[in-house]
Amino acid sequence: LADLAARLSVSPQHLSAVFSETVGMTFRDYLCDRRLRFAASLLAAGEANVTEACMLSGYRNLSHFVRAFRKKFGTSPGKYRESAE
Repeated sequence: LADLAARLSVSPQHLSAVFSETVGMTFRDYLCDRRLRFAASLLAAGEANVTEACMLSGYRNLSHFVRAFRKKFGTSPGKYRESAE
C-alpha cells in the first residue's frame, strides 16, 4: 500500500480509504484474495506444488499460506491440487 501510494503521490491513509470505498474491501483483503486466486490457478493447472504456489503467490510462510488458503477455499492447497488433477 505504501509503495503504491508513493507512486500515486498520495498518502497511504487516503489511498486505503478511497480503495475501500471503491472496491468494497480493504487493500490488504484484496491483495490476499488476488494472491490466493493466483495460487489456486497454479495448483489447478498442475504448474506448481504447494510450496511453489506459496512462494510464487507472495507468501513467505507456508503454514500461513495453508491457513489462508483453507479459509478461502474450504480445503487445503494439497487437496485442492489433487481434486483438480
